[in-house]
Amino acid sequence: MEARVGAFVRERLQRPVFEFPVDFKASFQDFFPPESLNENPWQAAACYAALRHDLSVITGGPGTGKTTTVTRLIGLLLSLPESQRPESIRMVAPTGKAAERLRES
Repeated sequence: MEARVGAFVRERLQRPVFEFPVDFKASFQDFFPPESLNENPWQAAACYAALRHDLSVITGGPGTGKTTTVTRLIGLLLSLPESQRPESIRMVAPTGKAAERLRES
């Protein structure tokens, strides 16, 4: 099982980096207005990194904004032109409670 997970991660990390559409900056600023970046710049950075790669891990302690970040990430993915949206979005969570929070958001 560990070897399969490792192979999956390696394969995902070797895929090409996603190139944003020219007009994507406006969509990104809808979800992360410049004034909000003073409070939590790492949330925008996490979304940006997750959008560019096929595999991303968003971690943090309780109350750090993980669910908010993932909610915005999904919104950004859905705001892409249909031809550039991912075929599927898969998320995992370490606990049942965390998984329920993701489903609710």
